[in-house]
Amino acid sequence: MLSLWGRSWMRRRLRIVLVAVLAVGLTVQIAFSAEARPRTDLQLVSQDPFHTPGYEHRTEVEPDVVAHGGTVVATYQVGRAAEGGSVAIGVAKSNDDGRSWSDRILRASSAITGGRYERASDPSVSYGARRDGWLVGFLGITLTGPYQIPSRSAVLVARSGDGTSFSAPVVVAKAPHGVVFDKPWVACDSNRASLFFGRCYAIWDELGERRGPQDVVLASTSRDGGAHWSAPIRTADHAKGFGVIPLVHPDGSVTVLYRNTERPLHPVIAAFGTMDGGRSWGSSSTISDVRRSPRELPVRDPGLPTAAIGQGGSTYVAWSDCRFEPKCALDDIVVSMSSDGEKWTPPAVAVRGDPATATSLVTPGIAVETRGRASQVAIVFYGVSGLKCSKFSRPSACSVTVSYASSHRDGWGVPVALGWRMRPNWFPCTPAGCMWGDYIAAAFLRDGRVATMLPLARRPVHRLDVAMYAPSGGLAIRP
Repeated sequence: MLSLWGRSWMRRRLRIVLVAVLAVGLTVQIAFSAEARPRTDLQLVSQDPFHTPGYEHRTEVEPDVVAHGGTVVATYQVGRAAEGGSVAIGVAKSNDDGRSWSDRILRASSAITGGRYERASDPSVSYGARRDGWLVGFLGITLTGPYQIPSRSAVLVARSGDGTSFSAPVVVAKAPHGVVFDKPWVACDSNRASLFFGRCYAIWDELGERRGPQDVVLASTSRDGGAHWSAPIRTADHAKGFGVIPLVHPDGSVTVLYRNTERPLHPVIAAFGTMDGGRSWGSSSTISDVRRSPRELPVRDPGLPTAAIGQGGSTYVAWSDCRFEPKCALDDIVVSMSSDGEKWTPPAVAVRGDPATATSLVTPGIAVETRGRASQVAIVFYGVSGLKCSKFSRPSACSVTVSYASSHRDGWGVPVALGWRMRPNWFPCTPAGCMWGDYIAAAFLRDGRVATMLPLARRPVHRLDVAMYAPSGGLAIRP
């Protein structure tokens, strides 16, 4: 994402969160106690190899991950810059259900790697393109002037048949003069029974630089595995928002979850979709309003939604929300689901923050198992804790942790800590706060375990040390 440099000179998007709920019953309060024993079987997958001046090395942030068969592919930003974007896009692959990994830099993803644009941001990965299998989509941006304002941007896609060797990126769409693209996401139809098998979709939003449309959602479609893309079109109601996540259902229909910004002071999670393979996109329907704690934490947390397809094509969406906490003092992880993409369950707590340690839960990544009689759900998330933790406090007043929780028939299991305790300033910082990324992700493996890729920070010595780690062989679903 454009570092929120951007959102300061373009009408601020304010604080945001996207909405949805799970309706699986019980909730769990999570406490990050000093006695908690985090998992230690995390393996280092990738580390920033660059030393480019002007970037915050060594840093890797904002991962997405997808699993297909025994193959898992992840993508992420490498070498974050405070003003926005990164020096390149990284890709990691496992051929054995996440037990071992190889990594590489995506060629031509930025100027330093032979690309057309100075920086790269907002990577996502999808499987299902008819010809090339794997797609990595991302944003190319070039900043100019003393205030590092974007002068060029484009949505780009790189293709691969094996998830290892990717072609040079093709252009999905270039932003016209005076417009900046942001937060693209790609998804492909991998269901051979679908009328639109192999079709791929790219969704993003556009911003007027100093005036003009803000957060207008655009969509493009590829019928040949990402080699060529249609001209961008708007939805039937000219939807305005960002944080778009396209989800492809087994029947080939597509639902897009996003944060609607028609009323910036009253954000909602909304959805729109297509039934005709992306030739047209329908009007938006509201899933839920978004309520966020007024507490100002020293981390960048735009509150993007996370979503996944479940059993029978049901849709699950999760986000951070404070509605279930007294005086909205903390943020929990809440979930909503829909069996038809139109009617949604009311938001329900999946994992609850901890008042005793003032722990708010942010940046969830959801995965849903579609095999079996009932959907199983897992969520990875970050916790920011400290009774005196705020953006005005000393870094030592705040702790950052990563955990995951999974659902079962009776509700949600006890969350499990991953990694180690960190401080916000161990991560690369922007004007909007220090960040591990605006999103993270998870995916079910074929043996029922969950793969994820996590930006974890070591205590800095001379420079930052934020790298990508993965639990060896995935995470077990826990009762």
